[in-house]
Amino acid sequence: MCSSPITPRRSGSTDPLSGQIDVAAFLVVSGSPPQEAEGAPMRIKIYTTGGTIDKVYAGETGLVVGPPRIDSILWEGRAAVDYDVEALLRKDSLDITAEDRRKIVEAVCATSHRLIVITHGTDTILETARALLPVSSKVMVLTGAMQPAAFRETDAAFNVGGAIAAVQVLSEGVHLVMNGRVLDPRTCRKDRARGCFVEAT
Repeated sequence: MCSSPITPRRSGSTDPLSGQIDVAAFLVVSGSPPQEAEGAPMRIKIYTTGGTIDKVYAGETGLVVGPPRIDSILWEGRAAVDYDVEALLRKDSLDITAEDRRKIVEAVCATSHRLIVITHGTDTILETARALLPVSSKVMVLTGAMQPAAFRETDAAFNVGGAIAAVQVLSEGVHLVMNGRVLDPRTCRKDRARGCFVEAT
């Protein structure tokens, strides 16, 4: 057993709400995006978009989408992977627009990273996953949580851990990782009564 937490290997994150918006990250580059050097460790690109996973209690306001929780989740989980975090949005997924989805798709297309994890609110996670289906040459995993990461009882860490592991072994394409399962976003649905995602029947 490790005597101290493993420090995740990552680079700085960007937050569009801090005023430091990297507009270039949202642009689709012409031709093929730059590729990671052959033989180099595969770094995971993590995009955060808000959703329940990042919600915090704000007194009389109730639950609001707060700063990304992904760094603390990976640190507490002693994740020993190389990763970068970029905050694209900070929204409840019901408020995500077609323009927001375009920005997500463009960011994924523009990055040199092949392995992509996106944290997203569960209400419209499938719509965003389906918008990414035309993207090629990437392994894209979307995940989220039914309960905020800030809550004592939450599925956030379990789902994030599953996504980080899955993105390293899955084939190219778009995948949903929730509730210990890898699902095809084209053929699954959210079961609100059970609080999980299931195959559509």
